[in-house]
Amino acid sequence: MQEALPRVAKILLKAQDEIKEKKMELELSILCEDTKWTNKILDRATTDRITQQAQEAIENEDEEMA
Repeated sequence: MQEALPRVAKILLKAQDEIKEKKMELELSILCEDTKWTNKILDRATTDRITQQAQEAIENEDEEMA
Protein backbone atom coordinates (compact mmCIF):
# COMPACT_ATOMS: atom_id res chain seq x y z
CA MET A 1 0.00 0.00 0.00
CA GLN A 2 2.81 2.43 0.87
CA GLU A 3 4.37 1.88 -2.56
CA ALA A 4 1.04 2.02 -4.36
CA LEU A 5 -0.20 5.38 -3.06
CA PRO A 6 2.46 7.51 -4.81
CA ARG A 7 1.90 5.53 -8.01
CA VAL A 8 -1.85 6.09 -7.86
CA ALA A 9 -1.29 9.79 -7.17
CA LYS A 10 1.09 9.95 -10.14
CA ILE A 11 -1.50 8.37 -12.44
CA LEU A 12 -4.18 10.78 -11.25
CA LEU A 13 -1.90 13.80 -11.67
CA LYS A 14 -0.88 12.73 -15.17
CA ALA A 15 -4.54 12.29 -16.11
CA GLN A 16 -5.28 15.73 -14.73
CA ASP A 17 -2.51 17.22 -16.89
CA GLU A 18 -4.39 16.03 -19.94
CA ILE A 19 -7.58 17.79 -18.84
CA LYS A 20 -5.91 21.07 -17.78
CA GLU A 21 -9.29 22.82 -17.56
CA LYS A 22 -9.63 22.39 -13.82
CA LYS A 23 -7.01 22.02 -11.15
CA MET A 24 -7.60 18.86 -9.21
CA GLU A 25 -6.93 18.40 -5.51
CA LEU A 26 -6.38 14.81 -4.49
CA GLU A 27 -8.13 13.20 -1.57
CA LEU A 28 -6.73 9.77 -0.84
CA SER A 29 -8.08 7.04 1.36
CA ILE A 30 -6.90 3.57 2.27
CA LEU A 31 -8.60 0.33 3.09
CA CYS A 32 -6.24 -2.33 4.37
CA GLU A 33 -5.38 -4.64 7.22
CA ASP A 34 -3.65 -1.77 9.06
CA THR A 35 -6.98 0.08 9.21
CA LYS A 36 -8.83 -3.10 10.19
CA TRP A 37 -10.48 -3.03 6.76
CA THR A 38 -12.23 0.27 7.40
CA ASN A 39 -11.96 3.21 5.03
CA LYS A 40 -9.56 5.87 6.33
CA ILE A 41 -9.22 9.21 4.55
CA LEU A 42 -5.62 10.35 4.73
CA ASP A 43 -4.89 13.67 6.41
CA ARG A 44 -3.93 16.67 4.29
CA ALA A 45 -0.22 16.55 5.27
CA THR A 46 0.10 12.91 4.18
CA THR A 47 -1.82 13.52 0.97
CA ASP A 48 0.34 16.58 0.20
CA ARG A 49 3.52 14.55 0.80
CA ILE A 50 2.33 11.76 -1.50
CA THR A 51 1.26 14.29 -4.12
CA GLN A 52 4.69 15.96 -3.97
CA GLN A 53 6.42 12.59 -4.42
CA ALA A 54 4.21 11.85 -7.41
CA GLN A 55 4.88 15.27 -8.94
CA GLU A 56 8.64 14.79 -8.53
CA ALA A 57 8.39 11.37 -10.21
CA ILE A 58 6.55 12.96 -13.15
CA GLU A 59 9.18 15.70 -13.44
CA ASN A 60 11.99 13.11 -13.33
CA GLU A 61 10.25 11.17 -16.11
CA ASP A 62 10.02 14.33 -18.20
CA GLU A 63 13.73 15.08 -17.68
CA GLU A 64 14.72 11.53 -18.65
CA MET A 65 12.69 11.80 -21.85
CA ALA A 66 14.35 15.11 -22.83
